[in-house]
Amino acid sequence: MALRDIIGHHKQKNILKGLIRNKRLPSSLLFKGEAGIGKRLTAINFAKVINCLKPNDNDCCDHCISCRKIDSKVHPDVFYLEQGEVEITIDQIRALEDFIFLKPSEGNKRVVIIDNSHQMNVNAQNAFLKTLEEPPPDCILILITSSPDKMLDTIRSRCFQIGFTPLPKEKFRAFIERQELTTDKGLLELCSGCIGSLLSGELKVRVESFYQYLDEMQRGEVKERWADNQEVQAWFNLALVYLRDRLLYTLMGAEAQPLLHTPTETVSIEEAIEAYEKMLSIVMDLDNNLNKKILWNLSKEVVKCDRN
Repeated sequence: MALRDIIGHHKQKNILKGLIRNKRLPSSLLFKGEAGIGKRLTAINFAKVINCLKPNDNDCCDHCISCRKIDSKVHPDVFYLEQGEVEITIDQIRALEDFIFLKPSEGNKRVVIIDNSHQMNVNAQNAFLKTLEEPPPDCILILITSSPDKMLDTIRSRCFQIGFTPLPKEKFRAFIERQELTTDKGLLELCSGCIGSLLSGELKVRVESFYQYLDEMQRGEVKERWADNQEVQAWFNLALVYLRDRLLYTLMGAEAQPLLHTPTETVSIEEAIEAYEKMLSIVMDLDNNLNKKILWNLSKEVVKCDRN
């Protein structure tokens, strides 16, 4: 795959090609936007463009040994730091620094790709800031994040920022049809144009976890099941959709088009509205209340009337 093959993101790809064409590559870039919309894929293919042996029209050839090595994550001049949702520590940043101050061994430049860069802890961010203040020669740093607000302002301000947005519905549906993908209609709506979340199965796993935790809440179990803050946010976003479905079903009956489920319980309009508003209030205050036990108990009270 080359930049030209990535679905959507035409503006972002043109910006990157322009940087190559004008030979004005910044020392650090920040790719920001929702999870699963193609930031990481774009970063990897941009690394291929930078080090391609047979570039064409400011894009990679996708066939040379350099392109193949980058795809296989064995290129000696490309460093990947992919922690998922695990904290990135200062020791990892120091190991990264040992890499970036070496001269390229095979390619034109050394490229560092830090996925979920907002997972750097405070010490790691401060250490990384020093690197940004004195950028190494012959190296490009690419930071990827779905939560730029969790990063230091001084880090963001030193990066060339490129924002990514989900695919428009018509382009997303056209992609699904071309690929002949069959999936749940509700999942298609829930992924909101984020192809990566759909194709990786990540969204399906999140929905399954949502129902598992919901069932435990409705049984009255006391737990703190969420692994991290991002899982907390994802669960509560789905909880809002779940209660929205119930509210629509209460108002419209069989004409409602639920995304998560077709409710079978009978509640009054007042109960449905009250539950949705309570959950919305919890979601809006998540940043100020990340005590998992408190959140579990609050949510259990909101969804308890769902259980027959």
